[in-house]
Amino acid sequence: MHDVIRDMALWLACDNGKKKNNILVQEEAKKFAKWKEAKRIYLNGNDFDKDQTQNPFCPNLLTLLFRKASWNRFPSEFSHSMQVLDLSECDLNTLPGEIGSLVNLHYLNLSYTRIWKLPYEVGNLINLRSLLLDFTDELRYISGDVVSRLLSLQIFSKLANPYYLRDGNFYLQGSLMEKLDCLPYLSDVCLTLCSNECVQKLLNSSKLLQCIRQLSLFPCARSIEITSSAIRKMEHLESLEISSSDLEKMEVYVDRTITRHDYFDNLHHLHVWLCPLKDVSWLVYAPSLQILSLCLCDMDAVIRGDSGSVEIEESSAIFSSLTDLILEKMPELKYIHRGVLTFPCLTKVYIFGCPKLRRLPLDSRSAVNSLKEIRGEKDWWEGLHWDDEAAKHMFDLKFAEGYPLVCVSFFPVMIFNSWISIYISF
Repeated sequence: MHDVIRDMALWLACDNGKKKNNILVQEEAKKFAKWKEAKRIYLNGNDFDKDQTQNPFCPNLLTLLFRKASWNRFPSEFSHSMQVLDLSECDLNTLPGEIGSLVNLHYLNLSYTRIWKLPYEVGNLINLRSLLLDFTDELRYISGDVVSRLLSLQIFSKLANPYYLRDGNFYLQGSLMEKLDCLPYLSDVCLTLCSNECVQKLLNSSKLLQCIRQLSLFPCARSIEITSSAIRKMEHLESLEISSSDLEKMEVYVDRTITRHDYFDNLHHLHVWLCPLKDVSWLVYAPSLQILSLCLCDMDAVIRGDSGSVEIEESSAIFSSLTDLILEKMPELKYIHRGVLTFPCLTKVYIFGCPKLRRLPLDSRSAVNSLKEIRGEKDWWEGLHWDDEAAKHMFDLKFAEGYPLVCVSFFPVMIFNSWISIYISF
């Protein structure tokens, strides 16, 4: 934002400058003496004094965005009228029990902190609507007794880095899933599940299936079966990540009498990596898919035409919304789809380490007005087989060797944290 626009916005928000300490941002926010009048404070704490011992006095504070602070403890006294508290990326390892006195709190973001326990008193936050705990890698256990008392909770998010889940200390227990299932107003959930028990509890819960928006699966099972009924209930699922060295099959059962748009209609992102899945043919039932990333998988086909559980429909409907196709280190991959696809929205194709992939599902009518670039190894590109010379010439112009300078992660961990915009507008 331009400085002039920013200053004007702050001036208007502070009653035309009459209450200039209503909103404190950055340098002004570091002056604790001004916190007495403040209602909203934003402070990026990269250069905040970590030895600060003074506890701020802020009786009128409603919103505190205190990110990347070097404090390893949090002041125990804050305004009981506070509604929004964002401590994401703070060097914080404990929360005081006094946080339970913030009974008007609506939004609590503790993502990317080092907290290892949620105080029992968090359950006293009877007006809390959003609880975000993404990538709190030290937090291995969340008491169901805390969550069950958050009866106003609408949004719950606990995404995790899978590398911290390999020691067997799984933080998300089946009992917690049961407590989430009982919250009356819960409507939006993001979870990382790494036990078969939790995966099955999700698939058996109509409530959680309807709430799930982002899902990361790291199961130990060799196969997962998803029924037609379960798929239709996951109407809000936008992002799915799958990684498991054991998972060989993901069976998706559909009712052929129901239109394909009743399945995975809002799924926008799929990331599969380090997984022996043989295909993801069920993606023909994901008409809104925008990003497909497959890495270090054993599959020999992306969409298999002879799949027994998926009826391959007309090619024009497959990947009709796809913008980014990323395939890396897929040594057995032979084809993406046996037919030609139109790819009307495709903008980027990144293919590396797929030596057996000798044909692309492209012709001169594919991605005509959308494609910006194709990247891969030069030897692989020159060895591709084309049935349409016009297509070969057209796509030659889009090809560039090597990885892009600015590139999506080929080992993706889903981070789509834009909740704060729902509640706060400076």
